[in-house]
Amino acid sequence: MACKYNNYNFRRAQVSLEFIVIAGFAILLLVAMLTIALAQLRTATNEGTLSGMQDVALTVQQELLTARSVGDGYTREFTLPADIQGRRYTLELLPDNNATVVRVSLAGQEISAVAPRCSGTLRYGNNMLTTVNGTILCAPVLS
Repeated sequence: MACKYNNYNFRRAQVSLEFIVIAGFAILLLVAMLTIALAQLRTATNEGTLSGMQDVALTVQQELLTARSVGDGYTREFTLPADIQGRRYTLELLPDNNATVVRVSLAGQEISAVAPRCSGTLRYGNNMLTTVNGTILCAPVLS
């Protein structure tokens, strides 16, 4: 009879051990899946940020190209977003020979676009472009 009792305890111990091993594998699998999901989310967020930065740079570039092609008397008001995916960005107009480099920076990343030469600054919100005597003037619209 003692042998039968030991066999019962052995089976209970074996079932407990198997449960712990299976639970451990399940937790390990869950951690791996969460890690992959977070990496995918980070990649998607990063791509969205770069896309938003590119949109801002290309918008400014296109507005300046239009101002140059229309010529004197051109006046247009356009709007730049205050943020990209909820985060503030930096917009710079850098003179470069006969052109302007439009640089958008956010979280250590930069996107640049080459546009026609202009004078002035642009800011978040409404901006005005005016072409006078062949010169493109940029200025934020004050409310």
